[in-house]
Amino acid sequence: MSVDVVFFEIRGRRCALPVSVVREVLAAPALTPVPSAPPGIRGVAPVHGQVLALVDLGVWMSSNIDPRVDASLLRTGSDKILVVECAPDPEAAPVRAALAVDRVLRLGTIDEEHSRPAPLGPPFVSATVLDVEGPALMLDVCAAIEHVRQAVRAVGRV
Repeated sequence: MSVDVVFFEIRGRRCALPVSVVREVLAAPALTPVPSAPPGIRGVAPVHGQVLALVDLGVWMSSNIDPRVDASLLRTGSDKILVVECAPDPEAAPVRAALAVDRVLRLGTIDEEHSRPAPLGPPFVSATVLDVEGPALMLDVCAAIEHVRQAVRAVGRV
């Protein structure tokens, strides 16, 4: 079985998402900071009349970064966002978010036989996939959104 994916970079790491969860690729909009938000939330931004959280998954993907430090120290020069959508429960409405990415690389197709188990790391990395340009981390959008939700809840308990 093969899966169509979009390849992109987050903090120098090559990543992939199934095309089925990516709604669009946009230039990064103006952000409104969210006081007391965890470092993975850069802020909120209007996208087609809907306010979306701009999520920086790189905070949890970089082993040398402490996710508890001030988010302003972690900003990268990304100028693109991927608007993604996930329906964790078939009965519930889908959840949308905007992922900050350093750059969008290309579209591609991954064969399931070219997938390897996920490396140790954040729970939203579901596998390592291989194509002609090398390995990429396959991300699970539903798991990433849940990871961000847990980070927001943890900040609320401090």
